[in-house]
Amino acid sequence: MSLFQTERIYDNTVLLYRIIQEEKRVEFIITQNDNDAIKKITEDDIISLSYNELLNDTIEFHQSFPQIKAIISEQKELMRKDKKSADNQLKILDVFNNDSNFLFKYYINRFRSIFTAEHSYVSNIEWPSSKCKTKYRIDIFLNNIETITDPEYFSHFYTTAENKLLSEPDFIIQEDHAIRRCVGGNIYIKGRLVKFDVSYFSLIEFFDDFSSKLSISEAFVNKCKCCNNYFFGEKDASYCATSSCQKEYKRILKNKKEYDRTHTPDKQPIKAVDDIVSTTKNRLRKKINNDPHLMSEYLDEAENVKQEIRNEVERRKIEHQPFNDASMKNNILNIKSRIRNVYLDLIDRFKTQNN
Repeated sequence: MSLFQTERIYDNTVLLYRIIQEEKRVEFIITQNDNDAIKKITEDDIISLSYNELLNDTIEFHQSFPQIKAIISEQKELMRKDKKSADNQLKILDVFNNDSNFLFKYYINRFRSIFTAEHSYVSNIEWPSSKCKTKYRIDIFLNNIETITDPEYFSHFYTTAENKLLSEPDFIIQEDHAIRRCVGGNIYIKGRLVKFDVSYFSLIEFFDDFSSKLSISEAFVNKCKCCNNYFFGEKDASYCATSSCQKEYKRILKNKKEYDRTHTPDKQPIKAVDDIVSTTKNRLRKKINNDPHLMSEYLDEAENVKQEIRNEVERRKIEHQPFNDASMKNNILNIKSRIRNVYLDLIDRFKTQNN
């Protein structure tokens, strides 16, 4: 019988879920892929995660996935040799058991069921081409998991380029037609019947549904520019809600406001003259040993030129004239020249007084 002519389904693990947008949380049920098992589910079997908790679980799993992938890559080779070696390799996954993270719990169970069934199937067929196909199917499975658990795609998974995700051929798990694939579940929660959806394989169905709903509700996952952690926020938000990152964000905002305040077109001429006055004052203080009388003369002239430029700016505002034309640039150059002359005159007088 051809590899793809027989009905085949996953055994053991399947994920049921429902997304509660108004409460920003998701409810999960990890169960057996069997309608009879679903009928026995109670409220105690539900794993409820906020959007933030789900994001944290996804990040944690994705960080460990390269190690898991390496173990499974070796498993692909052992699968075609002997079952004992394959089973021993699967036991290494025990170190990743993490009941507090639903993704670890789901995927570790899924890996066990997939590889056990795949090995059982492969060991009973003789066609080399079919044995190669099982390796190809697992590669697709791993690629999809790696993509959909990447925080970069968490809030816009549904827009992921087609070449990032590949269609998942059926895995050879069981050829028993008596076992049915579940199509979702109606679970009684506090006396009320609630509909759960089902996600198979690498959870493409769930992540596609979830990220689509996030997009509709305009919730986005961003990467904090301060701590480099991912977080939920408005589109293009750059800083998460932690106190240190918010402190940095406020500092940057303050600096930006100050920059904007001094760099608007009408403020540029005033700032240019202030800079000239301030720089010259510092240099003069050193040259004349901070002589109080000479410094007073300089400060009087400095205040005069600053007032002149402010008056000129106000006049241009009233008459709707530009603030950076050739005439204004000449005004600033003239002021610079005047300040320079005052500076040189005061230095000469200081030298004369002290000879």
